[in-house]
Amino acid sequence: MSLHCWEDAIRPAGCGDAIAARDAAMAEQRAAIQALREGPALPAPPPPIVSDGAWVTELRERIGITQRELAALCGVRPRSVLDWERGYKRVSDEHAETLMQIDRDYPTVEPMTAGRAIAIREAAGMTISEFARAIGVDKSTVAYYESGRFRVGLKTGRAIGAFEQLVQDREATA
Repeated sequence: MSLHCWEDAIRPAGCGDAIAARDAAMAEQRAAIQALREGPALPAPPPPIVSDGAWVTELRERIGITQRELAALCGVRPRSVLDWERGYKRVSDEHAETLMQIDRDYPTVEPMTAGRAIAIREAAGMTISEFARAIGVDKSTVAYYESGRFRVGLKTGRAIGAFEQLVQDREATA
């Protein structure tokens, strides 16, 4: 006995129409799902622009400025920049325009790396203690930078960059 014959044998009389209606509804749902799968593709999401906190952080670090400095350029409190970067607040359209202008106008700055800091210190012929005094940090901080345990921050990176320029100027005049 085939499956269909067996179902017909145990199915109560008069329920065939209800089952047929259910089967038709299910087939209709399957067809609708298939049409959605094959239908037109959704539009691509917009590129991550200014409302993305990671973009704001990346911009600020790429141009080598602090949150306080970015806040001054945008005319907002430093807390607002922090909130943008963490995703707590959305960047307004007005400030988005300002950030995009900053992105166009400011050059990209090479970040200070531990290797570069070591090379600058060694080129100057200084010990870690002497170098730390020259850039205004504790000697353990310089040791941590050189070991890779700390990332060189923007302010210290600027101080090291200024020291590097001073060393280059001295070498050029010598």
